[in-house]
Amino acid sequence: MKLNVDSMVTGKNYYGLDNCLFDGSIKIHFNGTVDSDFSDLIIIDMSGQGCRYLETLHENKINWIDFIEHFLSCEGSHLARLDIACDDKPKDGDRGILSFKTMCRHVAQKRYICLARTVKVTTGSEEIILFGAPKSDRKLRIYNKALEKGLDGHWIRAEFQFRNDTALSFYMRALELGSIGQAYQGMLYDYLRFTKEQNNRVDHQNRLNVCRWWLTFCANAKKIKGFYIGGVEYNLSNCKEYLRRQVSSSAITYLAATQGNSDDLMRLFEGATLNKKQEFVVRSEILKNSIDWSGKSSNSSGLSDKDLIAEDKYWNSLTD
Repeated sequence: MKLNVDSMVTGKNYYGLDNCLFDGSIKIHFNGTVDSDFSDLIIIDMSGQGCRYLETLHENKINWIDFIEHFLSCEGSHLARLDIACDDKPKDGDRGILSFKTMCRHVAQKRYICLARTVKVTTGSEEIILFGAPKSDRKLRIYNKALEKGLDGHWIRAEFQFRNDTALSFYMRALELGSIGQAYQGMLYDYLRFTKEQNNRVDHQNRLNVCRWWLTFCANAKKIKGFYIGGVEYNLSNCKEYLRRQVSSSAITYLAATQGNSDDLMRLFEGATLNKKQEFVVRSEILKNSIDWSGKSSNSSGLSDKDLIAEDKYWNSLTD
């Protein structure tokens, strides 16, 4: 990471560990107690400012997809949280794309399609529309960044917050596309669409017309779904179930007829090609198997619910 360890200073730890060192909005949390349950746990967190600082250390030549892949390739690594944002911040004299009041009106009139069922609107001293439950591993927060920072002008931010499998899911999609921006725009358009008509959840939602301003903000992207490793879409469990229900009897018949010649059976699959989803199942399982799931905590980050709440407050207080 090219951090100067000698210049790092001690900071406050937000994860229930003993120590924290930080340099330029990049924080490294770790335990100093050898007999602790999490003595080997090291947490690296970077705000938006930390990401910009790391880019300067690498002369603005850093590739974030390769950077994340480097850490995920380390044994025991885990991508616990990933925040990806896009700003509507026009140059002086230009008009913005998004209107907070317009989006609030669409939410109130149910003129939108969203994969999340929970929506919370906050107005007043802060302006926030939160799509997704507080404990959800995937949330979208659209808010008035200019108001938050006490600035004049138009600045609205749409920020995805991914945790655990959904964070890895987003990364896998970005890896496939070779672009974080393209993955963000496609997954944003899949997750949320503001519509001209009311969404009564009865008629076919694909018949609803998406607002032109939302299409513009999403750069006219097509819907891109994530590879949810722990979800209901295609994964290793689905593959096992398919083999058990569709192939097992034929495989047993073949083995019985060939006196258990499994090598001959495997040769039948030589030359078979994998589609994109199957390739990603292979990649995701390799990444997941590099994680040490010790079972010491009820959540995969290794943190208590209290620490997760504290972490949320800390991340939401960051300005970038």
